[in-house]
Amino acid sequence: MELGKTVNDLFQTSQVLDADYMLIYKPNLFNVVKGRNGDTQKIALADLADFVIERQRKNFVGVGYALKFQPDPLWLAKNRLLVLNYQIIEIALYQELCDRMWVGAAANATALSWYKCNADGTRNVNGAYMRVEDSRGVFWRGAGANAVLRTDMNDPLSPPYDGKDIGDFGNDKIKAHRGVLITRSLTNNGNILWVYNAGNLLEQEEVTASESVAYTTPTQPLKGITISFGEGPETTPVWLPVWLVIRY
Repeated sequence: MELGKTVNDLFQTSQVLDADYMLIYKPNLFNVVKGRNGDTQKIALADLADFVIERQRKNFVGVGYALKFQPDPLWLAKNRLLVLNYQIIEIALYQELCDRMWVGAAANATALSWYKCNADGTRNVNGAYMRVEDSRGVFWRGAGANAVLRTDMNDPLSPPYDGKDIGDFGNDKIKAHRGVLITRSLTNNGNILWVYNAGNLLEQEEVTASESVAYTTPTQPLKGITISFGEGPETTPVWLPVWLVIRY
């Protein structure tokens, strides 16, 4: 190679074939002629490319991706991607992934996923199979507690937004609402505000419809009034379905 030229320069200026080779220096290879370590060895460019690809692949084992299309099994296998659908996999076929994702012996009996088991799913810390996590129908969230954003930005001592530890599951939570409840009086056609706390009536006050009076969240129905916060078993923001996969 000419002095001052890089490998990229060589590839750009001449035709390179898979059968072409490069000489690499191996300091620990015994040189028979010189009688000491330090020799060169030829390596085909095709083998070099395979080496680089394999090295890069290992760096990404356990990395998750979101796909905007429904992949077929052949495409997944070709790209070494595994769908996160709660399936049971044989550890020997996904050794590097299982080594990285296993929850460990102490959590194997209670973890939601990535625990060792038998082929039928029975937990076994010495099992030859592993239960993959199920990411269908749930939102991903950054793990750990946020250092800046808090549940009450006006109170620096309020709890931070906390994504918990990797592998934990967070249930639905509905944020507490504060406001005014006004019910029509049957006696004077005025507006009566009922304020409850821990089931006890604290205040009964006549107000106008335009007035805003704070109240504590009631713990029981107000004089037969039913309060509904929406339908369904979960609270969801705007969302878009994707396929979630992991590299092995």
